[in-house]
Parts: sequence; C-alpha cells; structure tokens
Amino acid sequence: MIDLDKLNNVDPTPVAHKALNFLDLVSDHEKEVQGAALAVTFLAYCRRHGADPGHFFTVGNNILHSKHMDDPTWWALHAYLEHET
Repeated sequence: MIDLDKLNNVDPTPVAHKALNFLDLVSDHEKEVQGAALAVTFLAYCRRHGADPGHFFTVGNNILHSKHMDDPTWWALHAYLEHET
C-alpha cells in the first residue's frame, strides 16, 4: 500500500537521482523501446502495489514544475528534458 501523504511530500532530490538512473538504463535503445520499457516498469510497479498511476503522474508533474534547481541533479534532469534527442 502506497502512503499518499508520503508520496505527496516526497523529497525531490532522490527522485531526480533515480529518474536519471532509469533514463540512463534505457538510453542505448530506440526511443520507442525506451518509452515502452519505462511504461511497463511503471505499470508493473503500480499493479504490484495496488497504486493508482494517476497519483504518481500528479506528483511527478508537480515535481517537474517546481523550483528545485539548486541541486545539480535537477540541472541534469532539466538538461535532459530540453536537449536529449
């Protein structure tokens, strides 16, 4: 069971670190394979824990739009979002 209070208050710095790790793991594959692999991983996680994917998307979207740019990990993540092809 996912604790929604903890999810809504998650520390964004380790989230950014792990997001970059996941992106790095799939980066050597075609974009379509990367997206499908990340989606399958996420959906498997949600099913395993009986969690609503929408809650995670809301939190993730809020984190991506927040101002956590004091950490180099966030600079790297935002650079990925802006410049990765």
